Amino acid sequence: FIQVNQKNVSGIISTDNFVISKRVTIKNVEFTLVNKEDNIRYLYPDGVIGLNLNNYKEQNNFIHQLLTQKIISSPKFAFYLSDSSRDSNLILDDITKTPVFDKIHKSMGFCNVPKSRDSWTCDLDSVSVGTNELPMKSKILFDTSANFIKIPVLDFKELHPYLIKGINTKCEVNSFNQLVCQCASPKIFPKLKLRINGNDIRIRDIIEYNPNEEFQCQFQIEISTEIYDTWVLGYSGIQGMLLAFDMNKRTIGFTQEIEQFPINLS
Repeated sequence: FIQVNQKNVSGIISTDNFVISKRVTIKNVEFTLVNKEDNIRYLYPDGVIGLNLNNYKEQNNFIHQLLTQKIISSPKFAFYLSDSSRDSNLILDDITKTPVFDKIHKSMGFCNVPKSRDSWTCDLDSVSVGTNELPMKSKILFDTSANFIKIPVLDFKELHPYLIKGINTKCEVNSFNQLVCQCASPKIFPKLKLRINGNDIRIRDIIEYNPNEEFQCQFQIEISTEIYDTWVLGYSGIQGMLLAFDMNKRTIGFTQEIEQFPINLS
């Protein structure tokens, strides 16, 4: 058995060559083939699967292996998660080496990950629901493995009245801890905006509309009872956003303004 965040998993520790393209092969990549796990569903998320800061510190991270084999020159990588208008991309190495990406990088907002944390988390300054701005004392985690935005239950209780303020409709929390409402259009609900280190992130499509359901408006929000102090910003929050990670400086860059740059990411 080995432990993952104090949960037991068993399997076979193996090594193999990892081929990205005909030109790039990473040799002797170590990984575990898990055949049994002890309920790891509620592990604290690390943000980016296999690319968290703790693994880099222990020098068994995928990025560290790329560095030691001189495939990349710096411990940096970036994600662009498509909002369907473009292909999603993983960019390895320093994106500022490319002139167009360098311009995008200069337009980014940045936040620092404190040395006490092993996951890609920054401090969340505030959340705006429509015209109402609410100060926050929580952290926020950029998580490429999650679909929804996970909100700690106490923070959700504070936001909830503003999400349905002035809206005469039936709402409830379903068995998936998801807020759902009866509605004719998702446009009746206010927009959500997050402020991180003085930079705003607009949540574009917080509601999925299914006209054939009893509750047609389904918020892409999961109310979390396991994580009490951290928002998890999954795909519904970071789609259409370019995220740049620097493992040495422990910074996260983020921008939603990538559409203004004439670049083909496919």
